[in-house]
Amino acid sequence: MYNSEKYLNLLELGSVLNLLSNEATITSAKEKAIALRPFSSLDEVKLQLKKTEEAFLLTAKFASPSFYNPVDPSSILTRAEVGASLNMGELLDIANVLKSIRSVKEWKDNCSVNNKTSLDDLFDSLTPNKFLEDKICFAVKSQDEMNDNASSELAAIRRKIRGISSGIKDKLDAIVRSQSKS
Repeated sequence: MYNSEKYLNLLELGSVLNLLSNEATITSAKEKAIALRPFSSLDEVKLQLKKTEEAFLLTAKFASPSFYNPVDPSSILTRAEVGASLNMGELLDIANVLKSIRSVKEWKDNCSVNNKTSLDDLFDSLTPNKFLEDKICFAVKSQDEMNDNASSELAAIRRKIRGISSGIKDKLDAIVRSQSKS
């Protein structure tokens, strides 16, 4: 009987997959790289080799597309789907994913105007959303700071806080002046 694990160990597939995993930037991609196993169908092998060759040719001819250190958005999107509020760091992660999607889609559109590839279905499945990307980037300054103008309510609250802070500072200055005169 054929024992594929024996041959995979002999070929040190685990070591090769670890090297591949080290090249991935997203945790889920690292996990998928480690879990790869050879295909059993010759047709599937040929299709995947064709995709690999075409990806190589595209990057050799047009350089690699830009990624913006995206995270795997699965857990964030799952939380959003059930109505959970996202924190500012998660919103920025989603904005980076959206920016990467837009960048990769634009790269593909620019590098093969009339060239069809076996990768087209993958690229066609990407749906950029520049509107949402821009809204998030405008509203969220950093993981710890929201833009004052993210909403009219927030802008009004921040104006009131600045006004109250200014009033308190003026009163403290007056107290310090009156005590220094005494």
